[in-house]
Amino acid sequence: MQAGPEQWQRRHTHLARKKPIPTPDHVTEAIARAKTGSKATQQTRLKMSEAHKRRGTIPPGIRGPLWTKEEHALLGTMPDKDVAERTGRTLGGVQARRYVFGVPNVIKRNPINSDA
Repeated sequence: MQAGPEQWQRRHTHLARKKPIPTPDHVTEAIARAKTGSKATQQTRLKMSEAHKRRGTIPPGIRGPLWTKEEHALLGTMPDKDVAERTGRTLGGVQARRYVFGVPNVIKRNPINSDA
């Protein structure tokens, strides 16, 4: 036996009025305490990484688009300002990337004392 239009309307309005129950604060805090300090295993991190790649999403903690191999290869080959213009990234982003990977700056500092 199928539900008639009146029954369907009654069910629909009942579900529309039903609101989700918010999680109590003490439960949220307990969950946060339980997870604090715990680190994901290498296997779990690998699975999360593969899932992000499969979905095409960016993992948490990464800002901006991912660097390509071609963009990374430009670091240290020309001034940071030129790399930023060519890649469309900020100067600070280029400098931070170069610093993190230990790529030396192409511009030598303090050229006056370089003869000594």
